[in-house]
Amino acid sequence: MALLGGLTGVVGATVDTVVDIIDDSLHVDVDVGTDANSDTGDDVTVGLGHGDNSDNSDSVGSGVDNGDGSSGSNGSGANGGSPDSGVTGDRGFSSNEANSGNSADADGDSIVTRNAVNQIDRDAVANGDHKIFSFTIVNNQITQVFEIVNGVLQPQFINENVDYSLDGSDVIRTELKFFGDEKIRMSEVGDDGEYTRVSEQWSISPNESKSVKPVITDLLNYFPTDNNDLLVVRGGEKISGKGGADNFVVREAGHHYITDFNSQEGDMLIFDTSLGLRSIEQLGRFVSKIYYEDQDLIVNFGAVASITLVGVGTELISLDALSVLS
Repeated sequence: MALLGGLTGVVGATVDTVVDIIDDSLHVDVDVGTDANSDTGDDVTVGLGHGDNSDNSDSVGSGVDNGDGSSGSNGSGANGGSPDSGVTGDRGFSSNEANSGNSADADGDSIVTRNAVNQIDRDAVANGDHKIFSFTIVNNQITQVFEIVNGVLQPQFINENVDYSLDGSDVIRTELKFFGDEKIRMSEVGDDGEYTRVSEQWSISPNESKSVKPVITDLLNYFPTDNNDLLVVRGGEKISGKGGADNFVVREAGHHYITDFNSQEGDMLIFDTSLGLRSIEQLGRFVSKIYYEDQDLIVNFGAVASITLVGVGTELISLDALSVLS
């Protein structure tokens, strides 16, 4: 099924999106009318919280099945399959399918290890496709973090849930999540103290009992190879997959760019947000607009998120190339 027609059919005639910041959490309310004359429709509410008060903010309520905005199905995919058996689409996805040769934590120290997939494309960094960071390091401790934007150092706030540490010449950013933690590895671009993100990994706490949690715990990379890659899609960065059948994993709200998506080569766009999404139908209810700008296909999710598939014609993308895991 074509993506443009499929998601448009899912969205329906009217979509209203309201975004609020409440108690330090992001709340997205979407009212989807069922027909042109509908005043009320299916309500979907997402709470994207953090910190001590966000225990109940990591869920999605959908009126798809029951009309009252309560939590939807607990199935792991649109077809009720488990994460390892594949979800929507002909190809499906197994969390062990990509990066099978990567040893993410071979020595058991909970720090993702660097591997051949993490080779930095310095041209892409120089072109502004990837974010650049700088650090103040005193006595092997990171005391300040900066993002470099247009050559200007912009200080980054470090909250109580985030820790920075050194692993050789690399910087490891660890953030506590409601399900466990996220570790992002940053490596030097050159010898001038500028770093870029090369890989990340989500870990589930052994005692985590919430039903809403991410599915993919494999190492995700920011830079591709010519093989089948498992790539992270982050806001404000342009991700390319090069050759092979690549899995592009979306994990957060933001404005995302993918430069060479091609479902005919086996590429997949995977939503593993840990927000409780279980199907393409649920995802479609967040879509506010789908359109072409020049040769780029753009899908808007209200004002908080969008995905731009650069140079992708209708023949290069279909619903079969989408998976919704969490």
